[in-house]
Order: sequence, then C-alpha cells, then structure tokens
Amino acid sequence: MSALDDLLKGLPPTLSVSEAAKVFNVSEDVIRGAIGSDNPEERLPALRIGRGYTILTADFGAWARARYSGHSDN
Repeated sequence: MSALDDLLKGLPPTLSVSEAAKVFNVSEDVIRGAIGSDNPEERLPALRIGRGYTILTADFGAWARARYSGHSDN
C-alpha cells in the first residue's frame, strides 16, 4: 500500500471541494481548477449539485493516483 493509499483510506464516500482541498493541503481554487480543466487527462470528475460540486471519493482517488509520482511500498 502506498502513502497515497494511506492518505485516502478512511475518507467518506463523497467529498466537498473544501474537503478535497484539505486532503492535499491546497486551496479550493486548485480543486475547482481541476474540476473545470479543459484537458480531459487533468480533469477531476465531480457532480454539479446546485451551486457546488460533490466529488466521489473513488474518482478523487483515481485522479490522485494518476498524478502520484511517489514510490510504492509494495
């Protein structure tokens, strides 16, 4: 299991933009930028609900793993 998997373990099934930003200690603007990215390879999938977004934790994990450059502990 990687350090990233350890970080993502135990998260709720869905995340707000604010919660997702706190996971990686980045601003909410970084997460919103990823959601709205014109590049499909960089885009973070999210559900638009009302005025905000809900991010499925499974999608958040897949998105993060695609960008993770760390080593695996396996």
